[in-house]
Amino acid sequence: MQFSLARRRERGHLQHHFRLPSSHPLNQQNLILLNFTQLNLGEIYYIYLMETALEHILTSTYKDAMIAYLNTHPESFEEAITLAISDKQPYGWRSAWLLWSCMEENDRRIQGYIKKIINTISTKGDGHQRELLKILQRMELDEEDEGMLLNICVTLWSKTNIRPSVRYTAFMFMNQMVARYPDLMHEIELLTEDHYLETLSPGIKVAIKRILRRSESA
Repeated sequence: MQFSLARRRERGHLQHHFRLPSSHPLNQQNLILLNFTQLNLGEIYYIYLMETALEHILTSTYKDAMIAYLNTHPESFEEAITLAISDKQPYGWRSAWLLWSCMEENDRRIQGYIKKIINTISTKGDGHQRELLKILQRMELDEEDEGMLLNICVTLWSKTNIRPSVRYTAFMFMNQMVARYPDLMHEIELLTEDHYLETLSPGIKVAIKRILRRSESA
């Protein structure tokens, strides 16, 4: 890859601009701006870095092509996990969305990231939270992680103003815990009183009531 380098002094600062050739398919709007300051030298460096191949795939192709790419480039799986727990948007939530489609049940490649995923959920937007929850629902968690995630899911479920799909995903994990620890059933019933259901769509309400009846009869 050839980069052109422009170097000039401006307002007492030395600036370096690394630019992709104009013919490159990744245009300048898709590049990332990093700012590094070395106080002892008084220099500011502006370095334009091109997207990684995975980042480009995440924003320029349909889901089938994303899945095909990750399945044929297993070396990118760890990058996908790192992106999924990052705040680097729009790559972050898209990567979490993609991982769910490419992961195995209790995927060993994700096991080492479980605590990081749990700890980052509360810092994400609604849609990103939903995708991270879906990943964790396919993983085997230890009791400590289950407790942490259950608390997060109860908090999300209790927020009646957030997206119904996020609340429903949180509820599904809560129900998963009831199946494992039946003593939680009473607490879950209290959390499904009418005022918790008011902002949900009719379809989600029906689904939740059906799940509760099934749990009660189990």
